[in-house]
Amino acid sequence: QDSRFGISSVNIRGLDGDRVKISVDGVAQADAYGPTSTYLRTGRNTVDMDSLESVEIIKGGNVVEGSGALGGVVKYRTKEPSSFLSATGNDTSGSLKAGYKSASDEFSQTLTITNRTGKVESLLVYTNRDGHENENYQGDAGSDQTVGVTRASVDPADTGSDNVLAKVQLQMNDNNRLGVVGEYFHSTSESDLFSESSATDQHSSDDKVIRRRIGFFHENTQANALYDRLKWQIDYQDTKTTNKTYLSNNNRLVDRFYDEESSSLKADLVKQIDAHQIRYGLNYDKKSLENLNKNTVSGTTTASRFSPVADADIFGLYIEDSWAVTDRLTLVPAIRYDNYKYTTTGDEYIDSWGDNENEALTAQLAADFAINETYTVFGKTGSGFRAPNLDELYYYYEGSAGPLGNYIVMPNPNLQPEESRFIETGIRAQNAFGAAELIAFYNDYKHVQ
Repeated sequence: QDSRFGISSVNIRGLDGDRVKISVDGVAQADAYGPTSTYLRTGRNTVDMDSLESVEIIKGGNVVEGSGALGGVVKYRTKEPSSFLSATGNDTSGSLKAGYKSASDEFSQTLTITNRTGKVESLLVYTNRDGHENENYQGDAGSDQTVGVTRASVDPADTGSDNVLAKVQLQMNDNNRLGVVGEYFHSTSESDLFSESSATDQHSSDDKVIRRRIGFFHENTQANALYDRLKWQIDYQDTKTTNKTYLSNNNRLVDRFYDEESSSLKADLVKQIDAHQIRYGLNYDKKSLENLNKNTVSGTTTASRFSPVADADIFGLYIEDSWAVTDRLTLVPAIRYDNYKYTTTGDEYIDSWGDNENEALTAQLAADFAINETYTVFGKTGSGFRAPNLDELYYYYEGSAGPLGNYIVMPNPNLQPEESRFIETGIRAQNAFGAAELIAFYNDYKHVQ
């Protein structure tokens, strides 16, 4: 299955999937959804690397990021117009980048155009990719016609993607900046599934992922009693994965999709009070989640769902204090409150199975102590949590195990959130020649789904 669906998430300290928090410009990416082993699996890597300006990776639990940050956090930041323009004055920049990756015979082209006119900056980035499957040790997958589980080559595939990033920002005055952003990501993959086929039953696939985002933000740096810096943003995002599988033996088409639509509000504030740099903020996300499966055999189509249509309301508050106790010692306590609720709707395909609601209070304490200009010892301990996702709560399936009889997978809308306790300590060395870290960590998990 990995040769078809590819790398679907990021692994940090042995955890991946929804146990690693992934965001783009502060917007959480859609959950993974893969209740079955075949025909439908969604990933979380719906971003093009050429649209990114930076990637921040936080290893280990992180209270400030909220649900899902058990293994760590990946924070993508998209490119900014100012990175391509002169520091002041009107300016225009343009570039065209071309690339080739031999492992997948992939060609890529990226066009970047930026402009500043007066107080308005704008950016447009477009990337196109066309390639094939990633070759393994066996070499050319297309020339290998072996079918079934004995196949050693990967399945041959044609892959492609288009990504558009557009930004317009207005510097109203020295203390206020407004901006809008739009993203469109579209990837496709068509495969001959030789590894799943037989001499009498040929399988192939046609997979598509589309992610759309539009957002607005406001930054204010006018210091007052509440903050020195404020950034708030509202975003709309829709991520839809469609997996189609063709089976020749009975002229069958399996057409399944998962769609996650979200509207979010996020605010982060920073205030310096003597030796304390206080960060605090909130987030609210409203999500609509839907899966639908269509099965067509010899022209006759039936439909079903693995999970009921659901709405999710997610709310969180946090506060963090970076306290410079001395010139060498910094303590960073943080606490966060989260509340989430799934509301489901039954229809002709599946029952509602009931709602799910829970809350969590998490906290952590981190410390850094500079031994000298080269060496720093550090540590962190705290708690984390992850709210269950849609397929963990509501996956329903009736199947047959052949001579063993029929079976039913039942939903469990009363699932508790996963909980973690973590502790880590280490030493960091940094000088003009480079940097290195040595870390020891321990994690304990409860209610793992």
